[in-house]
Amino acid sequence: MSVDRIRFDFDTGTTSLVSVPVFGRVRQVRWAADVGDTGVNLSLTLLPDENDTGIGWEFLTQQAQSFVDTGVNVLAAGDRIRADVPAGVSGKLYVWALGG
Repeated sequence: MSVDRIRFDFDTGTTSLVSVPVFGRVRQVRWAADVGDTGVNLSLTLLPDENDTGIGWEFLTQQAQSFVDTGVNVLAAGDRIRADVPAGVSGKLYVWALGG
């Protein structure tokens, strides 16, 4: 079994980032804030279509400062993950997926 780690780097001017295709089960998420995080409203959405403009579904929302969530269990088969944070926040978001 392989483990993939996806890293999203947010600066204070970036509010949305999209990952490369992900394969396997998304099992863990970690948000590490640098600037402006006083309880960020972070959301993760699974995008099953490469040209997705709204058919994805939100699988995690978290309103907290830096956190680790090990209760995530989402299956991805080439889907991409979109991560969204409010403007003025910077930090790193890590997503771990277990492959088959």
